[in-house]
Amino acid sequence: MKKFFTVVFILGMLCTAFAQENHVLKYRNVLNIRNIPADSKDLTSFAFCDLGSWFGFALPAEDAKEYRGNFAGPYLVSEGCWLGKSLVKFSMKDTKTGRDIDLSEGKLVEISYYPGCLTQKYLIDNIYLELYLIFISNRTAVVTAQLSSIDDSPSAVEIKWSGNVFENVAKISKSANEITIKPEKTTRQLFVHWGSQAVKKAETVNNTYSVEYENNFLIEKNKYTSAYLFVSQAQNEAERKKEQVLADEFLGYPKKFFDFNRNRWNGYLSKITKTDEDFGDDFDYRRAAVKCLLTLINNWKSPMGSLKHDGIVPSYSHNYFTGFWAWDSWKHASALAYFEPELAKNQMRAMFDFQNSKGMIPDCVFIDSTQNNWLDTKPPLAAWAVWNIYEATKDKAFLREFYPKLVKYHKWWYLERDHDKNGLCEYGATKDTLEAALWESGMDNAIRFDGAKMLKNNNEAFSLNQESVDLNSYLCAEKVYLAKMAEVLGFNDEANAYMTDSGLLKGKIQDNFFDKKSGYFFDISIDRKKYIPVYGPEGWIPLWALAASQVQAEAVQKIIFDSDKFKTRVPFPTVSADNPKLDVKGYWRGPVWLDQAYFGIVGLKNYGFINDAGRLTERIFDRLDGYIKSDKPIRENYNPFTGEGLKANHFSWSAAHLLLLWLGK
Repeated sequence: MKKFFTVVFILGMLCTAFAQENHVLKYRNVLNIRNIPADSKDLTSFAFCDLGSWFGFALPAEDAKEYRGNFAGPYLVSEGCWLGKSLVKFSMKDTKTGRDIDLSEGKLVEISYYPGCLTQKYLIDNIYLELYLIFISNRTAVVTAQLSSIDDSPSAVEIKWSGNVFENVAKISKSANEITIKPEKTTRQLFVHWGSQAVKKAETVNNTYSVEYENNFLIEKNKYTSAYLFVSQAQNEAERKKEQVLADEFLGYPKKFFDFNRNRWNGYLSKITKTDEDFGDDFDYRRAAVKCLLTLINNWKSPMGSLKHDGIVPSYSHNYFTGFWAWDSWKHASALAYFEPELAKNQMRAMFDFQNSKGMIPDCVFIDSTQNNWLDTKPPLAAWAVWNIYEATKDKAFLREFYPKLVKYHKWWYLERDHDKNGLCEYGATKDTLEAALWESGMDNAIRFDGAKMLKNNNEAFSLNQESVDLNSYLCAEKVYLAKMAEVLGFNDEANAYMTDSGLLKGKIQDNFFDKKSGYFFDISIDRKKYIPVYGPEGWIPLWALAASQVQAEAVQKIIFDSDKFKTRVPFPTVSADNPKLDVKGYWRGPVWLDQAYFGIVGLKNYGFINDAGRLTERIFDRLDGYIKSDKPIRENYNPFTGEGLKANHFSWSAAHLLLLWLGK
């Protein structure tokens, strides 16, 4: 017991220090994850994940007294469901009187989500209780109950952990030193365990469990007594044993784990709360930047099943977004490069692990590889992302690793998506499937594709019957990035060739896609006999890619600032405001998507419209519902006229691009 209490004392001091660390303390409850799920499919409730965990926990609401001491969940990301209302509940009993100490009768000090840590604090009689939940690996969360006395009267208590799962969602069983939770629809089990701590009794009844410690806990003034519970997920026996060993390592030296957590999160915060932009000193904007950070880290997922590297899912709170998508990954990596570069590199690897022999990258990949979508890919922004990572890290080895893969992917577009071999590519699919071809654009149901048809290139390649200005602009930019990489790596002939090709493609973009009469860039029919006159984001992508002339850029700038076109309350809708087909809730037929807004703002900067870009950036920050001065989640897209958040909550590429705008990247 002496050894145990010594370890506990160290941890108690450390937990308090963690909560008081300056960077962390400033950003309390940036996102609202205080909720108890009503049922397993309650997607209105949100959770905290970290270190790439595939499960996460939530806090009880401040007014939910019956759930004090509970950590809600966990939420299982790969299954898109809640395992239970609360798998972790702390309770205690006064050993002298035998009375249960009711947390609901005590004083609530705080229920908080700090970056990297969930916290609950209560004062019950003379006992001060602090509960902390952090992740110590991508598979394990540890909950710490820390107790002290506020006066000179010592107390002795018995401590119990308990929890439950929803009926018909999982089964609970007990072995010698753990409680096993087996979800119905997956072989990936969770287990509750306590390492080398002495336990008097552990039992399961129906869909509940309880664990009682063998020894009483003495609570004294100015001393800390702590108890711990571990929740782990494992996809095989080797992972199970690894997490059990980790739990005992934690018990032996908890300071190492809390130091790592604290230092990692303070490192993140110090990197993303500094900016050279004009709004950089405003705390509300910094807090919003932290919201972007939390969104990305909550969506971080580690290798599992066929996924060999860490990456970011689009949204852990949507039961479909449980894998990695191609152009989502390029966008995530570009933002991650500035605060978690190793994760950014792995995000790229996670998709290129699946590159096929022709060079194609699939649209999306999952834990179960049979679900991977090979019908299409996504717009070519991978070289942009790799170059962003290189600029942030100067890691030439990473550049050397990816350069040949990017070259292969770049060539694939011209082999499989240039129907008439004129050097201008089209979106398409590996089968004669119009829906998949539209997915390949990333703008699934955009109005510009309403009349599109499919053309056969070969048995495994089909193209739309229109050449898209955004696709060719992305390819033009990619040539420049490949040239820069080749130059860094000493491949001077290749660098010169890519720069020459980019210049030729730039001329084709200016000559073929720009309508002088309208002053805007449009897609064209594959025979180049007509423009497809839909004003959409594709028309400002040439500015982002530096593929427009200055005169053309000035014409596009006027249209962006036309309130009948794109200068709506929240600017950059996905179709001009005067289009009769505009639908503010129509996915790519009206809502603002923040990746496209980002490309528009960077495009304006590229051609000298610095003040214009700044004004539109502030308009976006200030008018997105719930972004500034709110704990609401970042959304998939937004109503251009009201700023209302639409579709999925906690959307990663929205967070990535808001963060890039904030950082001025």
